[in-house]
Formats: sequence, structure tokens, C-alpha cells
Amino acid sequence: MDSKVVETLKTAFAADVYESVAAARKERDLIVFRHTMFEGDDGIQVFCGFFPKADLQAIPGLTEDFLVHLKTFNMVGVITDGRRAMELFHLGGQHKPFPTLSRAEDLVKVIAEDRLMVFLQSYFDVRGIEMDIETVAYDDFLKVVEKQVFQFTTLREMQIVDQLLGEN
Repeated sequence: MDSKVVETLKTAFAADVYESVAAARKERDLIVFRHTMFEGDDGIQVFCGFFPKADLQAIPGLTEDFLVHLKTFNMVGVITDGRRAMELFHLGGQHKPFPTLSRAEDLVKVIAEDRLMVFLQSYFDVRGIEMDIETVAYDDFLKVVEKQVFQFTTLREMQIVDQLLGEN
């Protein structure tokens, strides 16, 4: 696995998900929330959910491999058909609620890199993005990302990004 690909994915994931963590901080005492990553026309949803240990332990059928990673508060990748969970991925945990984190960099520290890569590979598969995280070289990875940005980003959104980057 290319270390630059892994680091880029981990950092980008944390920055994206942190938006929901910061929003949850504004809601006093909110510890269960989610960050939606994808909703398909067929009902498939991909999201990162934040749950206390007790809530997850109450889900029947979880494997010992999943349960062993639980901490007081947990970040879980979920791929579902909208009726039942199809796949759960324990992405990280800590002993304080996630809304207590003040920066995306703090979220990076609790992410289990190997499990995040498995979750993101499943996410890419759901989205129809043909990329194998295990074998993709960094330059090829950037080409895939560029293609996705142009395919799914509106012109107005690209203009906003250009303005933010000072590339008018």
C-alpha cells in the first residue's frame, strides 16, 4: 500500500467527517450522530456513525473481532441498504465523546488505519470507483481523485474552491 495514498485518504476522511463532529458539538450532549458519505437511488447508504459502546454491544450478531475494539465512544463505518446494516467497520474509538475534539487532526489520531482502508475500499466499490487501495500508486490515485472531483463537483463549487485557494 502506498503510504502517501493511505495518509491522504486518512487525512481527507478525517477532515470530511470532522464537519459533522463540529456540528454535533453545537448540539449540547449529542453523542450519537452520523456523517453521510453517500446515498444511492437504490437505497444504499454509506455513512460514518458515532456511537457509545453500550449501543453497539446491543446489536445482535457482531463478531468478537468487532467487539474487541470498542471503547467508550466509537466511530463506525456503515454500509446499509436502508433496512438493515450490511456491513459495519469499527474505525476508531476513544474514552470521551467525539464532539469534544477541537480539530480534524485530533480525529486522525483515533482512526484505525487498516480498518479505515477496508471501509474506504468498500465505499469506493459501492460508488463504482475502480481503484484498489492496496495496489494503486500515488500518481494514479491522484488521477482517480481528479476524475471524481470533475465528475461530481458543480462548476460553482469548483469556483468556490478556486477562490478559497486564491487561484482566481
